[in-house]
Amino acid sequence: MTDAATIERDLKLQRLEAFKLREAALACGDTATAAAAAETMAAIDDDLDCLATTSIADAVTRLDGLRTQLATLSAAAAAWPAPPPSDQA
Repeated sequence: MTDAATIERDLKLQRLEAFKLREAALACGDTATAAAAAETMAAIDDDLDCLATTSIADAVTRLDGLRTQLATLSAAAAAWPAPPPSDQA
C-alpha cells in the first residue's frame, strides 16, 4: 500500500536525481537537458507542496510521469562524452 509518506520520500529522491542531472548537464554544456531537469525539479516541488491535498492515486500517477521524464533525461545524459581524466592523484 502506498501512503503519503512513501510518495513524499519518492518525490524527494526524484528531485535529487533531477538536481544531479541538471548539474551534470551544466558541466557538459547541455543547456537543454539542464533546463528540462530544472523544470522537472520545479514540478516535483509543486507536487510536494500539494501532496497534502492530492489523492494518493493522483500523486502516484504524477510520480510515475516524473519517473518517465527523468528516465528520458537520463537517456540524454548517456549520450554525453565521458569527462576527461582527472589530473589529481
